[in-house]
Amino acid sequence: MKKHRGRVIIRVLLLALAFVVTGMLGACNLPFGQTDSNAKGGAAVPQTRTFKLYVRDNWITMPDGKKAYVFGYTDNPKGPAQVPGPPPRGQ
Repeated sequence: MKKHRGRVIIRVLLLALAFVVTGMLGACNLPFGQTDSNAKGGAAVPQTRTFKLYVRDNWITMPDGKKAYVFGYTDNPKGPAQVPGPPPRGQ
């Protein structure tokens, strides 16, 4: 009975420790093993990249000459949909 109780206590403590470590890593909002760029000797944190895509529709001509209605993305705010869509390029 004492062995079982001891094992349960150890498991609960390990689980609590895992929650604390996970919370600390989440609070830092940094990938594991990296530090803020202002810290001494730390690696720079990758910056967030943004993409501006617009949903549009379009008619495209198929190889047999028939037209097909499509919708998709474009990086031009006033342009038609591109098929295939534009490649994402971060700025």
